[in-house]
Amino acid sequence: MSILEITSILSAVTALLALSVSSIVTLRVTRRGTLSPLKHKWADDFRDAIAEYQGCATQLGIAFSLRRTSEEDQRQTVTLGSRFAFLERRLALLASLMLTPETEDFKKFLSAVSKVYKTVLARPSNADTVRKAQDDLTVLAVSILRKEYVALYRGRSLL
Repeated sequence: MSILEITSILSAVTALLALSVSSIVTLRVTRRGTLSPLKHKWADDFRDAIAEYQGCATQLGIAFSLRRTSEEDQRQTVTLGSRFAFLERRLALLASLMLTPETEDFKKFLSAVSKVYKTVLARPSNADTVRKAQDDLTVLAVSILRKEYVALYRGRSLL
């Protein structure tokens, strides 16, 4: 083999290697740049949905404890109950979109959401039990979101 042939082969291998590395780097940067805003949006939506769910749970608990009998009060309670059920399903959907269903966090989260739902709708409702269930859900949600924000900050998401 002549020097010219060796140089040609080395040039071709170098070009192929440079193209491969460049493609991989571009793909990772593009992927990170596209997914990161989506994950930030999911985290924001997740946080907002949890806050809305917790607020609705509190309102519904108060409505049940007041035991108002007017038709308008009952209609508002039914509307609030429907909203509460919708928000429970929304939280489950948001969790299933971005958390891996096999993970312990996902299972604990769905269980905590369900526990809040059941304790609010339980008759007679116990305010301390509802508050404890809400606190447990909040602590778990904060833990999940903290993990996600740390992972996003480091450039690799857990979701």
